[in-house]
Amino acid sequence: MNEEKIQKIQAMKKRVCVIQGVSHPDVRVMREVKSLIAANYEVHIICWNRKNEMKGNIIDPAGMHIYPVGEAIPKNSSIFSKLRMFKNLRKDIVKKIIELNPDIIHCNDLEMMSICSFNKRTLQAPIIFDIRENWPHLYLVTRLKPSTKDKIVTSVFQILEKWCCKKANHIIVVVNESKNRLTELGIQKEKITVVMNLEKVKEFVPLPCTSFQINIQGNPIITYTGGFGPHRGLETAIKAIPSLRKKYPEIKLLLVGDGNNTQILKDLIKELKVEKEVILTGWQPAESLPNYIEISDVCVIPHLSNPHTDSTIPNKLFQYMLMKKPVVSTNLPPLERIVNETKCGITFPSGDYAQLAKAIETLAENKELVQEMGNNGEALVEFEK
Repeated sequence: MNEEKIQKIQAMKKRVCVIQGVSHPDVRVMREVKSLIAANYEVHIICWNRKNEMKGNIIDPAGMHIYPVGEAIPKNSSIFSKLRMFKNLRKDIVKKIIELNPDIIHCNDLEMMSICSFNKRTLQAPIIFDIRENWPHLYLVTRLKPSTKDKIVTSVFQILEKWCCKKANHIIVVVNESKNRLTELGIQKEKITVVMNLEKVKEFVPLPCTSFQINIQGNPIITYTGGFGPHRGLETAIKAIPSLRKKYPEIKLLLVGDGNNTQILKDLIKELKVEKEVILTGWQPAESLPNYIEISDVCVIPHLSNPHTDSTIPNKLFQYMLMKKPVVSTNLPPLERIVNETKCGITFPSGDYAQLAKAIETLAENKELVQEMGNNGEALVEFEK
């Protein structure tokens, strides 16, 4: 194909500019990008190089172009220094968007959406706000000890989120409960689309044993994968182990991940004397998660109920379902609805470790139920893919 034909084909493509506040796209963003590329969109990602990890522009093998902008903001810098650096970041992002001249702007978090909203007239292209989280309350629930300042910041973020939603040409959410939350804020439901963003069946597969092995033995093996934090409810899972150990002396609770409350979890494990039963693996590469899930008998989502978790859905739910594992989850509205509708697991009240233990015991004593729930979960993911 000659160069002139290639240029004509490129000119026919819609150009999408994805704006995000982290250096590297997470798995959900990557799925969106791959879908856009497969649909013949030209994708350019502008990311805040907030850890100074990236050196220069990157053309990914998948076909996306990545442009790091800005710089890291030191934690101990003054408020004036932070404002100055964020102002420079805003200028860099706006300049890059104008240079790329996209047909569509796709913002993946509140920080970047606020920049594009404030400069909407200059940017001209329609803006899509991708709301995977309840951003204002996510800020609050991840604090180990929320202060009055944190609560004030959350209130400011709530006002900012509502304003950004009104500025957006369209909004994408991952679950119906998130759409309901936004409509209660006065956002028109017609401008909100629910896209569940499920795992690609052919991509979420275990690594071959020749390249990755997990030497963990247990019966049963209970697994959680993902980030740690005060809102994740991992203390609930740990507290369920002492009573389960009496009946299942070989039980293992596998916590795959890391976060700002890791030391608190370690102290609790020591206090309850369950060091042999609870294993903290530390942060693991995304491609290894199927291997950890594969060796599990039951997978858990013990997230605590709060305004954030009550209106979002964790990606791990669909990963567990895809790997045909029964799910034991707290009864948060989105989780309880999906788990009950698909009959892929058991729910329990938020923070109730006794009921969590009871649910795990029910599954440990009924292998047929485990298989049935695993098959039900896989069927939904296969259907929605």
